Amino acid sequence: MELALLVIATLVGTLVTGQIIPRISDASSAKKSKRLIQLAAPLVSFLAVLAAFLMMGHGEQLYHASINEFGLHVTQILVSITIIAIGVAAYSFKRWNQGLYGLVEMLFATAAVFGVARTLTPQKLLLAQWATLGGFAYVVARGSGNVWEYRQMMQQNKVAIGPAPATNEQREPDC
Repeated sequence: MELALLVIATLVGTLVTGQIIPRISDASSAKKSKRLIQLAAPLVSFLAVLAAFLMMGHGEQLYHASINEFGLHVTQILVSITIIAIGVAAYSFKRWNQGLYGLVEMLFATAAVFGVARTLTPQKLLLAQWATLGGFAYVVARGSGNVWEYRQMMQQNKVAIGPAPATNEQREPDC
C-alpha cells in the first residue's frame, strides 16, 4: 500500500512539475539546461516523498534506537538540530526556486497526510491527529501559493524582458 502511494505521489508530482518547468528554464537566473531541470524536479519530488514514507515507517524505531544509544536528552537535542537544519535547507531551496519548492512542499504534505490518516482509528480519535491534518492542509495551501507566486513572477519577468518600445529615432517617418 505504501509503495503504491509513493508511486502515485511521484507520478502526480511529475505531472504537476511539468506545469512550471518551462517557466524555470525561461528565468534569467537559470544556469542549467532545461533538460537537466526537467529530470531533477521529479527526482527531488520522489526523494521528498520517499523520505516521508521511510520516516513514517521507521522513524519511531530510529528514535528509540537513538534513545538507547545516546540517551533521551541527547536524542532530543539531535532531533532539534536536525529539524533546524532541515528548515535552513528548505529556506535555501525556496530561495533557489520557489515554484519547485512549492511542489515539494505539497508532495511532502500529501505523503504525511496519508501517514497520519493511517493512524486514525474509531477507538482513538485524538485532537492532535486532527490538528496535524489541519496543519497539513495549510502546508498544501502554502505550497500552492508558492507555485502561484513563482508563476506570477515568471510572467512579470517575461513581460519585462520583452522588446522595448521604439524611441523617436527608431520609428519610421510617417508618409
